[in-house]
Amino acid sequence: MQRAQEASQATAAARKSIGAIMSSSRAPWGGNNALSGSQVEELEKALKALEAKASEREMALAEAENKLAERDRALAETEALLQAREKVIDAMRKQPRPKKAAPSIPRKWRRWPSSRRSSTGRRPR
Repeated sequence: MQRAQEASQATAAARKSIGAIMSSSRAPWGGNNALSGSQVEELEKALKALEAKASEREMALAEAENKLAERDRALAETEALLQAREKVIDAMRKQPRPKKAAPSIPRKWRRWPSSRRSSTGRRPR
């Protein structure tokens, strides 16, 4: 933002300089006055400054366009991810929930049937 203000101020100053030279080179009755060497140099400097500021603005504009394009890409990617997430959530809601099975007893806690037990109460080897 500050760069844009500086460029605008420099452009305005160059335009004033060019306008002053051009108005002094025009005769009020329509004749042409020749510009002095210093006026020509000043005019060239002002034109070069305007050209430099114009190229600086073009570079800043290109940079801003690149940033905007990057933000647009990021936004599109985020929107696509959100839509995919919503589809996954909808699919999960539509799936029937599995019925809970009775909890199984771990094998090491199970007892052998009494027919297979020995007289000591332990299982046979």
